[in-house]
Amino acid sequence: MDDTQNPSHHVMEVDDVRFNEHEKLKDKEIQDGLGNVDAPAMQILDPRGDLKLRNGKYSFLVSSNVLMLSSRYFKKMLQADAFEEGLIQPQAADPPTKILADADPISFGIMCKLLHFQHVVLPRDVQCLGAIADVCDYYGCERAISVHIRASIHPFEQADCRLTAPEVQKLLWVAFVFDLEYAFEVFSVRLAAMLDVDSVKALDLGIMPEKLQGESA
Repeated sequence: MDDTQNPSHHVMEVDDVRFNEHEKLKDKEIQDGLGNVDAPAMQILDPRGDLKLRNGKYSFLVSSNVLMLSSRYFKKMLQADAFEEGLIQPQAADPPTKILADADPISFGIMCKLLHFQHVVLPRDVQCLGAIADVCDYYGCERAISVHIRASIHPFEQADCRLTAPEVQKLLWVAFVFDLEYAFEVFSVRLAAMLDVDSVKALDLGIMPEKLQGESA
């Protein structure tokens, strides 16, 4: 995959405000994966962490080294004196807080926990997998997360798995983001078999990158 497909545009700011408890989660498996709603707002993903990340109503103590090694976004954002966000550097003694207000907080939490080798019950839901693909694509950490998604997407590859055309399209996007060649082939063939000419014309290709839109067309 071309790493230049994931530009970083959004600005983060420093803040020490603690989170309120998270609102009730609709998806039970995601709730189990990120912790109960009554758990403390701060989730410690690395006991020796040097950075706090805040997204929505979630807060995480993380390792900046882990993020920089696994994410193109954080590698750029955390390098010293490169951007405004990098002026206050990570430190274990008094970890600064970075606010990210633009990504899906639930999927962002799943991504952070996987990057820090935490146990996560990944959702067995097409839309949720699509949301995780979106956030990993944005933060440029799809390679580090790919092995986890490979296991989760496997049940959908089975011939007896009943899926709608929009679901197959979403899974095609997931396979593309995480460079899952076999899954991409399976869902491409399945989608082609499901659609007639009118359906192809009505297909929403907006969720796919331009290269993939051209290939699909």
